[in-house]
Amino acid sequence: MLLWASLLVLGSTSGQFATAPKPVISLQPPWTTVFQGETVNLTCNGFHFYATEKTKWYYEYGKKLLIETSGNILHVRETGMYRCQAENSPLSDPVLLTFSTGFFILQAPHSVFEGDTLVLKCQRTGKEKLTAVKYSWNGKILHISNKSFDLFIPKASSRNNGIYQCIGSGDKSDIFKSNSQVIKIQELFPRPKLKVTATQPTEGTSVNLTCETQLHPERLDTPLHFIFFRDNGVFLSGWNESSELQIPAIWKENSGLYGCGAKTVTHDISKRSLPLPIWVQRIPVSEVSMETHPPGQAIEGEMLILVCSVAEGTGDITFSWHREDTNKSLGWKTQRSQRAELEIPVIWETHAGVYYCMADNSYGPVQSEAINITVRMTPGNRMGFIAVGATGGLLSALLLAGTLLFYWWQQRKSGVSFRRAEIRSFPAPGPGASCHSLCPAQEELKYLYGNVHPNEGDLVYAEIQITQLGEREETAPKPVISLHPPWTPVFQGETVKLTCNGFSSSSPRKIQWYIGRRILSEGNRSTLEVDQSGYYRCKVVNSPVSDPVHLDFVSGDSVVLRCQAKAKTKLDSVKIYKNDQLLVSLGENTEFNIHQASLRNNGDYHCTGVRKSLRYPVRSNTVKIQVQELFSRPVLTDILSGPGDGNQVTLSCETQLPPQKSNVMLQFCFFRNNQALESGCSNNPGLQISAIWTEYSGFYQCKAGAVISGVWKKSQITQIHVQRAVAEVQTPRHPASGSVFEGEELLLICSGGVDPEPMNFSWYYKTSWYTKKKISSEAKYKIPVVENGHAGEYYCEAGQFTSKPVTIKVKVPVSQPVLTLSTGKAQFVEAEPVNFRCEVDRGSPEILYEFFHEDTFLWKVKISSRFASFSTIPAHSGNYYCTANNGLGPQRSEALKLSVTVPVSQPILTLHTAEAQTVEGGVVTLHCEAHRGSLHVLYQFYHEDILLESTLVPAGTGASYRFSLTAEHSGNYYCTADNGFGPKHSKTMSLSVIVPVSLPILTLRMPRIPAVVGDVMELHCEALRGSPPILYQFYHEDVILGSSQSPSGGGASFKFPLTEEHSGNYLCEASNVQKSQRSNMMILNVKVPVSRPVFTLRTSRAQAVVGDTVELHCEALRGSPPILYQFYHEHVMLVNSSAPSGGGASFNFILTMEHSGNYFCEADNGLEVQRSEVMTLKVTVPVSRPVLTLRVPRAQAVVGDEMELHCEALRGSPPILYRFYHENVTLRNDSAFSGGVSFNLSLTAEHSGNYSCEADNGLGAQQSEVVTLFITGLTKHSSGAVATGVTGALLSMAGLTAGALLFYFWLSRKAGDRSASDFSRNPSDLNPQETTYHNVPGWIELQPVYLNGEGGLHPGLRGPAIGRLGSSQMSSRSGKGLPSFHSSSSSMEPLPAGTRTAHSHDKDSVISSFIWQKTFETERCPPSWAEDSPGTNRLVGNVTLRALQEKGSSNAVFN
Repeated sequence: MLLWASLLVLGSTSGQFATAPKPVISLQPPWTTVFQGETVNLTCNGFHFYATEKTKWYYEYGKKLLIETSGNILHVRETGMYRCQAENSPLSDPVLLTFSTGFFILQAPHSVFEGDTLVLKCQRTGKEKLTAVKYSWNGKILHISNKSFDLFIPKASSRNNGIYQCIGSGDKSDIFKSNSQVIKIQELFPRPKLKVTATQPTEGTSVNLTCETQLHPERLDTPLHFIFFRDNGVFLSGWNESSELQIPAIWKENSGLYGCGAKTVTHDISKRSLPLPIWVQRIPVSEVSMETHPPGQAIEGEMLILVCSVAEGTGDITFSWHREDTNKSLGWKTQRSQRAELEIPVIWETHAGVYYCMADNSYGPVQSEAINITVRMTPGNRMGFIAVGATGGLLSALLLAGTLLFYWWQQRKSGVSFRRAEIRSFPAPGPGASCHSLCPAQEELKYLYGNVHPNEGDLVYAEIQITQLGEREETAPKPVISLHPPWTPVFQGETVKLTCNGFSSSSPRKIQWYIGRRILSEGNRSTLEVDQSGYYRCKVVNSPVSDPVHLDFVSGDSVVLRCQAKAKTKLDSVKIYKNDQLLVSLGENTEFNIHQASLRNNGDYHCTGVRKSLRYPVRSNTVKIQVQELFSRPVLTDILSGPGDGNQVTLSCETQLPPQKSNVMLQFCFFRNNQALESGCSNNPGLQISAIWTEYSGFYQCKAGAVISGVWKKSQITQIHVQRAVAEVQTPRHPASGSVFEGEELLLICSGGVDPEPMNFSWYYKTSWYTKKKISSEAKYKIPVVENGHAGEYYCEAGQFTSKPVTIKVKVPVSQPVLTLSTGKAQFVEAEPVNFRCEVDRGSPEILYEFFHEDTFLWKVKISSRFASFSTIPAHSGNYYCTANNGLGPQRSEALKLSVTVPVSQPILTLHTAEAQTVEGGVVTLHCEAHRGSLHVLYQFYHEDILLESTLVPAGTGASYRFSLTAEHSGNYYCTADNGFGPKHSKTMSLSVIVPVSLPILTLRMPRIPAVVGDVMELHCEALRGSPPILYQFYHEDVILGSSQSPSGGGASFKFPLTEEHSGNYLCEASNVQKSQRSNMMILNVKVPVSRPVFTLRTSRAQAVVGDTVELHCEALRGSPPILYQFYHEHVMLVNSSAPSGGGASFNFILTMEHSGNYFCEADNGLEVQRSEVMTLKVTVPVSRPVLTLRVPRAQAVVGDEMELHCEALRGSPPILYRFYHENVTLRNDSAFSGGVSFNLSLTAEHSGNYSCEADNGLGAQQSEVVTLFITGLTKHSSGAVATGVTGALLSMAGLTAGALLFYFWLSRKAGDRSASDFSRNPSDLNPQETTYHNVPGWIELQPVYLNGEGGLHPGLRGPAIGRLGSSQMSSRSGKGLPSFHSSSSSMEPLPAGTRTAHSHDKDSVISSFIWQKTFETERCPPSWAEDSPGTNRLVGNVTLRALQEKGSSNAVFN
């Protein structure tokens, strides 16, 4: 398919484009050079971007002529440079069209992109037809054809850039030369550039790669595919549409040179980016720690997991586990993780010891802290466990032996025998472990850590691999050996793990390991640990032997030398030596990189250093580095189709890449005599020369190289000698010239070179490029009289050699030239192009044509044509002529007179004002004048594209326009001048009219109304009219607050937080250079929210009493009035009151008993409600008159009766103090909180008389009514009987009690248990789930709650209370186990204060009543005791102490 210079621009059809792309002009027909009189259709493509119906066309050839068309097509027939513009779009790129007046032209498209097919056409006008064409490129023959006159170059590239020309041959043997066309193949897209998020990423992080390139604007619809690769051979992705690639996790082994490629889907144009190095940074391991699962003490017989982890570290980390008392490793794992586990299936007591782990990711091992692991086992069942294990082991061994014998018998019976290599042995099971060895013989139990012979108690780890016996082996590829760690050499005593890679792990095969030529190991293990020097190889069954392990570096690779010390040894002053010569000093660094290694890096390397701890030098071993060639030295070969001139030759640059670098891209260059051939460098190792001549003889050489690694190599020099016949020309005046004058004699001589043998000669005349005419069979050919028709190419043949063609040019003097114009008119406008044609009737080429104006040289050209065209823009009227000269003398044409009219030049617009500033109301004069131009000139004045005035004046003078200024006159002004050739625009001038400010408007903006303290208020001031900049100032009570300048209008604002002081008057002022104006005043009232009110309770006395008057006062110290106050009692509102001007509010009322409780108040001024603190009011009630009651067991009290006295006041606030009187003598006083007070009195004869009581709660004592008591007497016999009965009863109870105690102790001794009453027993000996407290004084704390007297204990009762437990016992509280006390007395009654006992003779003794509490400490209580409130003390019960002090002795009864 032919790709012409047309373009379709794709894009969105909706929305407004911020930056519209350029439109593109396409041509139909697509040629930039056509014949005069033809028509070319120009199409302005890209309208879907602009949505317009009209197109502006610019015709440029030294001037701009605006043409507007409806639609996007323009028909043109004149030479010039064309551009188009759609509405709101930029100008398109220019397209140069040439309408040629010649009769033979070369046509080429306007634009050709790489990958397109380049089409060139040779065209001839007139009746004479072409018989053959020849295309030249940069002066050299490119293509010859007598069939198709078009040249097709498929897949054009920048190599096809150059100057093209065609030469035609007519049917009358005429030769025509076309115009030259400069062809430049446009780049479809530039070389892509690879961008990455990080060039030195941290290992394990993600990296994003982006392949950036840009399609040419004319080919935005070309689809591109992208690819990403590393080191020119590792492909990271396939070809796809995405220009981005994300590497989720990158590792250190992924370091290298990264690149990307881009290619077209249809034209197969591909380009690669420059390599970008990415070096992945590895974080060394740190903070290694080890832990066990389960944590703590291990239990014998169970599994134990050792977990080794690192806080930091990336890449492949090798974890190893160790035991301090042995040098052997328990095991190791290499994985890309910061945590690894080692399982010990069954652990024994012998495994106890100190363990640690180590981690290494190629920066040296780091050790964890040691952990002491202890193994615990229950002594009672250990022997049994061992016995069971041993029994199980024996049974398993017997069962295994029987199975093996049976299997062996079956094999022998069937005639199948084992191969020796397939016999497996099984280790004995560990202590206590059951034997699971009953498995077929094809299972192998192997130690993961070879060369270890387990002893009893050692940790043994194993894995099971399955080997299918008799399985047929498949042909495997050549295996490859990898090393871990990857360094060589290592220190003596260390080991290197070799892995034989390259076969499927799902089907294990027999592997042989070699050291040199000796077999080292044979088995199915793919790994081998070695500790001695040598060359190692591996071989899998039915596969070739691997390459030996050795230092192996490839050209272009990076080499890393590492100077490694033993563990925990640090080096300083590290130096690298090559061949015993210092190469580099590294200091504390231990790695040295050789980038892009080459053969010059071969040699013996070693390193030295100084141990930091001991400060003495150390030297490493020597490492020999042998760098392999990336490719061999190229060899240049040539293949000639024949030994003579004009034959084809093929050059080939041969070299070979190693298999592992077969994907490296090589470039090839060819040279002759140290000069690069025309092809340049490419990836093609061959070069074909279609025709080679004698002058091409010389020394040839080729060069091959890898561009990325920078490795280049040259071949040896090859000499190529071309033999040929020689054709000589002799003329009388020029013996060795190819030019001859018409009428002279011409002699052609053919010689056969150095061949001594006789040969035949022939002379030929080439009538066209594919036809020849034999003109002689002699070695010499003579033309006596040369005519114009004898011009052409001649060559001869001498034997098998052919001479190079000789061109004979016949010189014919030119005739007088004729100068004509392409148009018939002689009147031209200045800057209008004129095409002159200078033509001769005869004359041999080449002819020099020169053009003149009034003897002033204008232009010249030397061509083979009989005419020459010259386009120019005449600046002046006058006479024009031309001359022609082909070396035989110049000839001059007759003069041609032209008349040129001058269009107006660009006018100049000036602005004049009477004052320095353009102020509203002033007068302005605009003056427009064009300094060049003929005829009358029309001047027009515009303001923002609006016509103001038009004036027609003679050329050489200008025009003016005058007007008075208003605010609307600001803007852009320009003028135009037109004298009939189109208007010319002046430059735009900007006029700014200054307008004085108007009265500003002040606006108060606040978040709420009214304004409150703390709100942010904004003052906005704006003048609706006035030229910027305007200065705004804000005032409060004529004090300036701030100022702000508005450079472009819109007013200004000022913000500030409100305080109480901001109330008042506000205004603003606006001013510009002309005037200042003040706004109207605004009043602002700032409200203050109420503060928390202070609540006061005022009473007439310290203690509030029923009937008193109480005043409640509530006041907020801050807050804007009016303030509403509300009073509350127990959240019930009592009353509300408003304070219009502040000062608080009060409320009075008379107290009753119901007024006790909590009081508070609230303050509210509409902005916020605040509540005061709560105050508690307790109203005290005076006691009422008490009632005294005497209770006796019979109607008539007699001596010896028990009498109860009860005194109670029905009203009164507790506590109430009761006093009992007998004949106005105080018997007792006691306090009670409710229910009155009672006490018992054993009657005697003296107790007859008047009794009364008194109640007092501090507000005044009240006396009861007097009660009179009469007592009658009893006989002594009666008294004695009573005493005898009481005594007998007491003795009976004592006897029963003693018998019960004796029986209890006997039972206790018989059961062998300790007595429950033994308080000396250690509590720790008891069952920890049962808590019993025997020693009551140890956990009971007695605290006085109420004291009778003057606030203290009686002097005789101060200090610790000492008493006896009467008939009291402890029992559990129902349901919760809390101890409580139960007294033998049915009630807890206080004794009357001041009462003497029946046996007391001390009148000064006083009986006082105390109330004691028992407190439990939660930590001593069982969990069930502390259920209700853990961690707190609890009140369990009350104990009442009756203390009787008599003659230094005391008795106490606890209830």
